Amino acid sequence: MKTTIKAQLVNVLEGHTDIINHMMLVWCSAMRYAFNQLKRCVPKGDLEKEIASKYNLNIRQAKDAVEDARQTSRGD
Repeated sequence: MKTTIKAQLVNVLEGHTDIINHMMLVWCSAMRYAFNQLKRCVPKGDLEKEIASKYNLNIRQAKDAVEDARQTSRGD
């Protein structure tokens, strides 16, 4: 089970904003890549490993990207 916490960042420095924007860019790219690969029927396990290495994410982040993409494609 995942727990999601909504938060608002306050007093963020300019350099930190760039880091956060880059992190979001990587996450969105990984999820979009996963979505497209799932449409091509690539097995989930192989896709998770590929995303982890391609986007320099840990396996938990890669699994979450694949799961979010799967839910988007199925409409769950």
